[in-house]
Amino acid sequence: MASSSYFPPLHACLSGASPVLPWSTARDLLSNVDSAASDTAIETFSKDASTRSVLSRPLQPFPAPSPASKAAYDDKTAQIHVTQSPNGQYDLQQLKDDATWLSREVGIDEQSALRCAIVEWQARPAGLVLGRLEAEDDGPARKRVRFNDSVSNGQVNGQDEATERRRSKLLRTCVEEISAIRACSAVLAGLATDTSSPWAQSWLRHYAKSVSEEMGRSSTSAGACIQTLRSLTDVGQWPSAIKTRPLLEAIYSDHMLQDSISVLRILLSTVYASETPARSADVISWYKLMGDSAFFAEMTPLSPASQIYIPTIQCLGSISSVALLNLTRTVNDMARRTEAEASGVAYPELTRTDCFYANEQCMKEVNGVLLSATEANIQLASPAIYAWSLITQSISECVTTQRFITDEAANDSPTARRSSSRGQRPMLAMERILDVLQDHTLGEQQSEPAHYFAAAAVDSMHVHQVIERMSAVISDSMSAPADTPIAVAGRIVLFDVLQVSLPLIQYGEEVLGAAFSLLGPDVPGKHLPQASGPLAKYAFDTPAFRTYLLEQALARYPYELSPVLRLSTALASLSTAPSGGESIVMQYLDNMDSMTVLSSSQFRDYQIVNEDEGQNQVQLMTDWSLFTAGPGTSLNSNAGPSTALVTTHSADTHEATLLQSGSLGTVLNPDSRPFVFRWEHQHSGLAYLGALLSTLLPNAERLVAEPASPLDNFTAAEIVDLITALLKAASTRDDAEHILGRFGDVLSANSDIVGMIAELADTELLAFHHRSAGEGSLELLVSCISFFTILTTFSPERVWSWLARSALLGIDSGISGLVAVVSVAEVPAGRFRFLSACTKLYTDLVNDAITGLIRRRPVKRMDIASGRRRWDSPIESPEETPERTISAVLTSFTPLACDILRSVTEWDFTIAEERIEIVTALLTTATTLMKAAYGAGLVDSVTGVGAGMASVLVPAAEAHATSAYSLTPIMTALQQGLALSDSSLASSRRQAITTQTDAALSYLTTTLRTRKHCDRATSAVAGEIVTAMPILAALFAVSPSFKAPVAEVLTEALTTSPSSDLTTSTTDEVPSVLSQLSAPSTKKFLSLLSHLDSPVKDSATERATWKFFASVLQAGNQHFFAMYLLTGTLPREKLRTLNGATSPVTKGTTVLAYALEQLAGIHDLSPDRAIALLTFIARAQEAWIFATTEVRKGDFVQNALAWLEELRPAARGGHSVNEALTAKEYIMASLISEILAVNLHASLEVGDKSLLTLMIPKLEFLASHAARVDGYNVSLHRNLARNLPERTGVDITDFRRTAVSPADIGDAHVYDVEIADRVLGHLGGWAGERGFQKEMQKANLNLSLVDAETRLLRSWRTLASELADCVQAEPTLRPVMIVAAKQALEANLEATLETPYAAEMLQTRAELAFVLVERLTTAKAAEPEMKTLLPVAWRLVKSSPANYDVATQLEDLTYYTTLLQTLYLALRPHIYISPPTGERAQPLLATQTGSIALDIAAHTIAPAFRALCANLHSSTSLASPSDFALVTSLLRGILAMPGAASLHAQVAQTSTSANLARGALSLFSWSHSLSRQIGDDNVYGELAIQFLVTLTSISPLAESIADDGALVALSSASISDAFRRHSGIGPFDQQPRLFAVWAEGFLPICLHFLSALGPRIAPQISAFLNSFPEQLERASTALSPRSPSPRDPHAGQVTLGLVKEARSLLLISSSLRAAADIGAAEGVDGSEVETLAYKEDIVRGDLEGLCRGERSREDRVVAGTLSEESIARTKQGRGLVEEVARVAKGAWDIA
Repeated sequence: MASSSYFPPLHACLSGASPVLPWSTARDLLSNVDSAASDTAIETFSKDASTRSVLSRPLQPFPAPSPASKAAYDDKTAQIHVTQSPNGQYDLQQLKDDATWLSREVGIDEQSALRCAIVEWQARPAGLVLGRLEAEDDGPARKRVRFNDSVSNGQVNGQDEATERRRSKLLRTCVEEISAIRACSAVLAGLATDTSSPWAQSWLRHYAKSVSEEMGRSSTSAGACIQTLRSLTDVGQWPSAIKTRPLLEAIYSDHMLQDSISVLRILLSTVYASETPARSADVISWYKLMGDSAFFAEMTPLSPASQIYIPTIQCLGSISSVALLNLTRTVNDMARRTEAEASGVAYPELTRTDCFYANEQCMKEVNGVLLSATEANIQLASPAIYAWSLITQSISECVTTQRFITDEAANDSPTARRSSSRGQRPMLAMERILDVLQDHTLGEQQSEPAHYFAAAAVDSMHVHQVIERMSAVISDSMSAPADTPIAVAGRIVLFDVLQVSLPLIQYGEEVLGAAFSLLGPDVPGKHLPQASGPLAKYAFDTPAFRTYLLEQALARYPYELSPVLRLSTALASLSTAPSGGESIVMQYLDNMDSMTVLSSSQFRDYQIVNEDEGQNQVQLMTDWSLFTAGPGTSLNSNAGPSTALVTTHSADTHEATLLQSGSLGTVLNPDSRPFVFRWEHQHSGLAYLGALLSTLLPNAERLVAEPASPLDNFTAAEIVDLITALLKAASTRDDAEHILGRFGDVLSANSDIVGMIAELADTELLAFHHRSAGEGSLELLVSCISFFTILTTFSPERVWSWLARSALLGIDSGISGLVAVVSVAEVPAGRFRFLSACTKLYTDLVNDAITGLIRRRPVKRMDIASGRRRWDSPIESPEETPERTISAVLTSFTPLACDILRSVTEWDFTIAEERIEIVTALLTTATTLMKAAYGAGLVDSVTGVGAGMASVLVPAAEAHATSAYSLTPIMTALQQGLALSDSSLASSRRQAITTQTDAALSYLTTTLRTRKHCDRATSAVAGEIVTAMPILAALFAVSPSFKAPVAEVLTEALTTSPSSDLTTSTTDEVPSVLSQLSAPSTKKFLSLLSHLDSPVKDSATERATWKFFASVLQAGNQHFFAMYLLTGTLPREKLRTLNGATSPVTKGTTVLAYALEQLAGIHDLSPDRAIALLTFIARAQEAWIFATTEVRKGDFVQNALAWLEELRPAARGGHSVNEALTAKEYIMASLISEILAVNLHASLEVGDKSLLTLMIPKLEFLASHAARVDGYNVSLHRNLARNLPERTGVDITDFRRTAVSPADIGDAHVYDVEIADRVLGHLGGWAGERGFQKEMQKANLNLSLVDAETRLLRSWRTLASELADCVQAEPTLRPVMIVAAKQALEANLEATLETPYAAEMLQTRAELAFVLVERLTTAKAAEPEMKTLLPVAWRLVKSSPANYDVATQLEDLTYYTTLLQTLYLALRPHIYISPPTGERAQPLLATQTGSIALDIAAHTIAPAFRALCANLHSSTSLASPSDFALVTSLLRGILAMPGAASLHAQVAQTSTSANLARGALSLFSWSHSLSRQIGDDNVYGELAIQFLVTLTSISPLAESIADDGALVALSSASISDAFRRHSGIGPFDQQPRLFAVWAEGFLPICLHFLSALGPRIAPQISAFLNSFPEQLERASTALSPRSPSPRDPHAGQVTLGLVKEARSLLLISSSLRAAADIGAAEGVDGSEVETLAYKEDIVRGDLEGLCRGERSREDRVVAGTLSEESIARTKQGRGLVEEVARVAKGAWDIA
């Protein structure tokens, strides 16, 4: 059974595995409905049965204690379920005692009390951080941090005081939890009534509805809400534990006020959603409360700060009073009831006796309360009084109707007439009610109570003004999206009062004012589109509104224009069809049938018609022009081409500007002059408004004709607002063009409405610059800017072109109108409507610049015959904005935005929300701009700047990304985020501050990333961020939603590399994070960090925190922080312990231990979480080598290896989900490999092989699959790279992410799909199952897999290299390493060069294979599988595209050289592993092996040697000595294989045909010139002779080489002259390589010739060697025991080379003598064989001395070469001596 997420098992809560989610956090999450609709954490919590139960009874969320609750509590806290923490992490007994105490004091059940206690315990670290920072005052950053936490956190004296303080905090926590529950229920109750919001179809709406229904079924009725309100406002009913604590009493009072608001919201939602009239008992109870509290008019809070709640309570109370009366339904029901009762027909739904209006007592009570309120002139009661007057009036009408029906029935019935005559007619129900309402205290108006109440409400209390205020209050206090439904419900309730009264009152300003406030409340600093739309529809659907307001306003048009404009603006979002259609406003304004105009006193051009009807009807005798010619061009001017957005139509031009003769009309004021006429006139009101607006231009073509007043700025602003509202409601560009066209119908051909508004805006901007702005100028400017903001959606090219030449930015003039308006008009007043509008315009411009990156490009014209394709844009852009214009506008606008951001903290804002809104918009836009400019695309290798699609944005983005500026405004914004610690903060303000804080943190993160990406100095910015650590630490404690962004900011700050800051010194490193906090604050902050994502279990937050921890470990100046993460203590605590202080007790486990504990269950971890934890462990091992000991202690290693063993390779062609999962698993495997590599190295250093033993059986997956990077889908990427440019004109690389906008593994990993969607979304082929969007997501998933495979390969190489060092001592490891080596080679064979980083992967695998094969061959691994490496290695070499012949750079040879080295090593097993033998006991070479060997000789060795020799002529870098040595080693390896003699003939033939010997001799002959180029090093001579030695070891080839005069060539070479110098060349000379040429070259060649040719070569050999008498003389005495001298310090010393030289010379001398003796038999003249000038007798004696004199041998033997030094290090330092003895013994035997 799954545990409850509401209150998990106690051990899970206390251990941190399943923390308790506080209700205050749940409230914050639930209030942000936009994110809550998709937040799984709050969804899981909310849907828990216990959570639902609590939410469904918010009036008493925690039940009273009972025996059953005590039993449940005892069971939950039983020792079998939870025990005391062994490390002091928590005090279980203390928690239980506190829970029992709280239950007793507050009267709640024990489990709820325990939950509160745990919530308080969980919040201690955050509370202590906030409290500590409040107390600190020792730094600039800390001085800015202030909190409202009333609980001090200093040291306490005495246990009693500590207990008291803890329990006071517990009481406060309990109060906050109850208040948060009620707030959650209030939000859900409101959401249950909302059906039109975006989240209406999400789980949240359905959940809210179900919880709301459960509230109705439980005790949350209207009566219960009323009773709860009484208890909340009654101080006497407060808990005694609160009243005895004065500090808590004030806090409790605040929460009671908040709870009152929540309960009133629940009550209003319940009543509003009810389909039946309120019960009489509820109405009585409510109005008694209102009577007792005077409608909350006398409510006084305990503290002045709590005054902010009072208007909301009063407003909700007044609205609820009206809602309970349910005016519309009550009036209708009474009319139907009266009719039914009078007719004698009974309808059950109409005969309910519990309806308040049918209950005499109820009506009497309500009447009395309202009468008292009327007499007391309580304005808060005026809406209810007004509604009551309407109900009373309805009752009076019902009574009249009843009496009329009854009297008629009586007249028709004799029986009834007799009863009536006797006075026996019973009183009807409504008559009895009316009798009750006719209170005697009304005096003269006793018979007309309705008139009394109505007159009092309207005349004395000014109810319409009260409605205006209430609409503003509820809209302001309920402006958050989660609160919008209740604000809409409240305004609809008030609107019902208004619309029911409309038939009874006169149309006027007060009524209009109330209507305007309800339809579109003007709340300064807030925009409420969601709150206005539903009410506008509700109002328009009301017949009374249309008849008595809208039609009346239209009838007065244009004489009274403002009401029409304001009503039309409020209704602009409505359309004729539910799913969209023509705008209702457009419909009636574009088809106006009348005009009301004022005439002059002398006007006589009319005649009276139909005089006998008395209707004041008249007929116009002449045309009446509404406009006169202005100072501009004439009305008929039509010069020049049209630049209008929409071509105007002239058919109805005059209709809007001219009343034609013959028009009929009515005189509206016949008794006074001048007359006001209402003319019947069909015309377009939109066209008239456009013409009227044009009269405001300086050079207007027309002016308003007298006596009508000229257009003022305020009305002009209202006209522009109407156009803006209509454009907002438009759904397509065509609709927008139609709207603009209709407004511009009467304008001249070279003008349109857009150009006219642009000219108006410029005129007003210049007026502000010249300080000549008139009244209403600011309002008009705000409206114009708002117009251009919405116009950006439909016609951005017009906005860009206007801004490029307008005075707003002053690009041409250099004078900014924006600056002028803000400085002149807004800064002094403290209101910033214009600045806010400009900020929105800037945001929309940046967004349009991004979305239009592709759309603005010229459309590629396809073949006309091809027709329209799926990728074609459905919208053809009529005009394209040049990129230079966009760049110029953004480059001018962005610095202004930066200046505003810097200055906004210094300005005084009357409305704080305006500042928050402006700062949030600027920061968000800056972040968007940087990401768009630098976050994707190719990067210029020189400037580091994106040079692709978004290059137009870069100049503007540089203002944020690369400029040096202070972060003070950002830090100020972050500091404002600390206000969220105040639980009394209104939802709207809380959400606004949260958004601003998120924007500021995101801005900092993006700025750091961008500066690093552009290779700009980042240390200063990062340092300033870290210096503000007190603010960041407090933000971490304030809200769980800030943890992830704060962690990201700090991660970026700490990963700043000082080395990249070329302008800074190393002393400018990022300062220590912990050094910015005091010691106590440091402890609390670290404790808070250790809670990771608690209490909200959010994986993104946890991953961000682990990433931050990893960055701390990698940072260079965070040693104390790193030590805490690894050990749980700070170094200063360690130091105090060493100095004798008491060791601090570490509560809980360390961060490192916790990570290892979690990873011990790696099978159950999500891949994302496992990756974060593994990354931290890997970095921990890098930072602290002792961490490896901790890693090996627990079960992590064993379980990780078990997980690795079960891992399976990626399935090719699988589903994208599987691809993403496999990629994450590969990254996990990669990190595990890194961790194991470090641990293996550390364990082996201390002689511990247990880890190695544990690993060997678990390496199958890594050995078999880790080297493969074969997941790349070639066809997918090839098609995407080909098709996208063809269809869109943009390359796929333009969307490749940079470090500015990183993304995790998934469908957005490499290519930025979000930015691609913005710039390509307008194309028809972008979306859909086969669209480019899906293809790009598939490509991202595939590249995620490839990246994961690449990471795994790199990590496996590291681990395999460590494992390879163990193959000598651990034979069981060899099979695994063989498989790994072979798989690495085969992976290179199968590799696709189109794979990203293909060259790097090829090299990595080649190096891996080389290391493994080298270690295996060194260990003489004799497994049969070793021989299988050669075929794979050879195929790889053969298929290599690079070789010595085609290489032009050294980098080209790196991979090929590695392959040749591996090939050589692959030959070795065929040498040291004994092959099968034939009948004659001769080794046999396998046919395949022999074939490969011959292929190597023919296709690799021969071409390679020739190419190397040729490369030497151009550059020695392409023919390095190591390359020659490698080729020689390959040849030697082939010849060294047992049975290779069978190949000698073929190899000889290959060498002969390739002239290898001649090449070697040629290289030897001119090697002396090469030596001068490389510092007199004869290495090439040595290499040439070594290769020749190898060739001559092949008997058939040696004979050919000898016959070609090789000895003569060698003797005549310049390098050979060195051997003829006095005393020859020995191993101790300055050029030791020359001795190697002699001893390891000339002498072995001579031996090979003698062996191959026999006696016939002896004369040449003797002559050749005797040509170097000095060298032979030196060799004769080289082994003699001599004493060293200053002239010959090496005298008497013996090297292995000297001994081998002696052995070779003795062999040659012996062979020459034998040849002379048997020469005749071989056809050789023995006299031609010269005696070798080598003193064998001396050498023989010296050898005897070496062989027998062991002590002297050890004293004399020294190393002469590097190879001899390596031999000397073997066999405990005796390797060289023993080798010399062995060779000397062999030479002595020869002698």
